[in-house]
Amino acid sequence: GEPDGGPTSAEGRIVGVVLGTHDGRKGWINRLAVHPDQQRQGLAVGLIAACDAAIRACGIGIVAALVEPKNESSLRVFRRAGYVDDAPVVYLRKLDHPDI
Repeated sequence: GEPDGGPTSAEGRIVGVVLGTHDGRKGWINRLAVHPDQQRQGLAVGLIAACDAAIRACGIGIVAALVEPKNESSLRVFRRAGYVDDAPVVYLRKLDHPDI
């Protein structure tokens, strides 16, 4: 893997990636994916840690992620990475049409 939280590779293949952003106040881990063949090896936790560190290196003191309640495997990974459940916001959305 790369120290900045970039793609993780195995035998020349990208097997994991994380995307994080910040707005100067709060950081977000927006996307996290690990190839199914490479899961349960600690790659996701490592990618989360690298992304978190890169965001915090910008002077950001809070990093958050949104995970759907039914996505139990992702919830376990983020909890393993030290993230805690906290829902002080209301999630609002506007759909172009109901089947999105």
